[in-house]
Amino acid sequence: MRQTHEKPRVFAFAALALVLVAGCADEPTPRAPGAAAAGYEVVPQWLKPPAGQTLGEAVGVGVDSHNHVFVFHRADRGWGNEQIIDKPTIWMVEADSGEVLASWGENVFLVPHGLGVDKNDHVWVTDVGLDRIFEFSHDGALLQTIGRGDE
Repeated sequence: MRQTHEKPRVFAFAALALVLVAGCADEPTPRAPGAAAAGYEVVPQWLKPPAGQTLGEAVGVGVDSHNHVFVFHRADRGWGNEQIIDKPTIWMVEADSGEVLASWGENVFLVPHGLGVDKNDHVWVTDVGLDRIFEFSHDGALLQTIGRGDE
């Protein structure tokens, strides 16, 4: 008989302990409207596209050892694109000012999809429409292409 009364008490004690522990948890610090997470600062209108160009769907971002931000985008095309993009799709941006220092990639890509910057500051990008990986030098010279796509 004693065991029957013991179970409800253990359950009640466990529930009370859970409520007390949950009540001691720190409250999350509220963020101001428009503030970024993890200590980042939002800078409205930071990116300054070159004259006559607009940022399309951004598909990759990387930073090199010179504090340049590389942006890979689809220009004026979308996911289902079936024509080679005739506008620059890779921008090298000065991190502090947001000025585009260089751009390249026109007449190369069909469906841009990802970007990485390696320890040598080479820019690697992928194109899922062409089934290829491209390696560019820091200044935009094509170093190699991996994959054969539809050739």
